[in-house]
Amino acid sequence: MAAVPGAKIFYKDSGGRGVPVAFLHAYTGSAEVWAHQIPAFTAAGYRFIAYDRRGFGRTVAAANGPASTGAEDLLALIDYLRIEKFHLVGTAGGGIVAVDFLHVDTVLLRRLHVLVFIAFVFYILVHVYLGTLGHTRIAHFKSMMTGYEDVDEEEAKAAAEP
Repeated sequence: MAAVPGAKIFYKDSGGRGVPVAFLHAYTGSAEVWAHQIPAFTAAGYRFIAYDRRGFGRTVAAANGPASTGAEDLLALIDYLRIEKFHLVGTAGGGIVAVDFLHVDTVLLRRLHVLVFIAFVFYILVHVYLGTLGHTRIAHFKSMMTGYEDVDEEEAKAAAEP
């Protein structure tokens, strides 16, 4: 368990020296949904990290502790584990947390190697998410994406190699 402001976060960490990959579960899951990915990622040389987000699974929020966002909890866990750079994978609601993570502080973008969203409705979610946050957040999100471009599968594989 990682002690973060207002909670004790349950996490799984394979350890090792490989590039860390943090996995964010959907709103209907927990770290357990990623269990079948552990052997594949560790065999490929990655450090596997998954955790139960606040309000899910075995993570315990303090009754009178400070409120926190999923993105703030992710940052607190990454800092607790002393991780400098990592890949981030989010599915469905976990993808929303990943997008929100980009808003915590633009300096954090330098800590990400690769950001992967797994959701059929991702583009719809982003438009809904951005549309509900007002023009300031939309402009901020667009400014962060300057200089980023889609890459093909071979480029993505090469960039993700440990």
